[in-house]
Amino acid sequence: MHYDVIMRNFDPVTFEPSRYVNGTLYSYEIVEACTGPNPLADAIEFLVDPLAPSPTAVSEFGLSYGDYYLGLTRDDVGGLRYMLRTNNMNWEGVSSDSVLMATNFYVFQLMGTSNLAQFAAQALTNDAAALAALYPGLIITDTKLIFTNVVTTNVFAYFTNYPWSPAGSPASLVIASNLTTNVATWYRHTFANVVTNTAFTNGIMRLQTTRVEPCTWGPPGLLCTNVTLQTVATNQLTAISTSSPPTRRAGSGSCARN
Repeated sequence: MHYDVIMRNFDPVTFEPSRYVNGTLYSYEIVEACTGPNPLADAIEFLVDPLAPSPTAVSEFGLSYGDYYLGLTRDDVGGLRYMLRTNNMNWEGVSSDSVLMATNFYVFQLMGTSNLAQFAAQALTNDAAALAALYPGLIITDTKLIFTNVVTTNVFAYFTNYPWSPAGSPASLVIASNLTTNVATWYRHTFANVVTNTAFTNGIMRLQTTRVEPCTWGPPGLLCTNVTLQTVATNQLTAISTSSPPTRRAGSGSCARN
């Protein structure tokens, strides 16, 4: 058998895993039962010195009617000291089947912008391959063809003599134009990584209030910092980023472990 044994008690001074409970040293022995359902083994704790005192935390057992405690143990006080200390912060790794979302970065993140008007015009007249060549990294998930009428203005020039022009005068240059209608193919693309911003006149903001006041459980003269957050709706210019729009139209072991 292979076992992983983890110490579940912590020293109230160093906050490190400890073999001591209220100053008394403990060890363990593994009791095995290699048949049947899990757990197949357990680590049973015992006193290294059988005559040593073995008080447990007062929260270990409940009280009956009329019973009360006269004081706290060393580890009780250490646990309260740990929980009530200011700026207490614990970090835990994210498992592989979890999604980590981080907000309020202390480092400003710069997001680059592009000319969406030019992009929309190019997306209207270029197929997926040509558009991806113009914008490397662009993800196009779908393309539909659009057949439309395109009116083209043709401009040309010619020389002519007006009836009212004096005899012998040079010919006049005239600029004229005509319109032709042709059938053209446009494209309607759907993108997976185009981000656009929408502005609103109101939005949600968080108000942070910091108060410095005497600590509830600390000695006289010790000050603690208490921070509270409040979410409110207010009138302000708010920009909401939208990415990956659904449609964007161009131009618009079986052993126990103890």
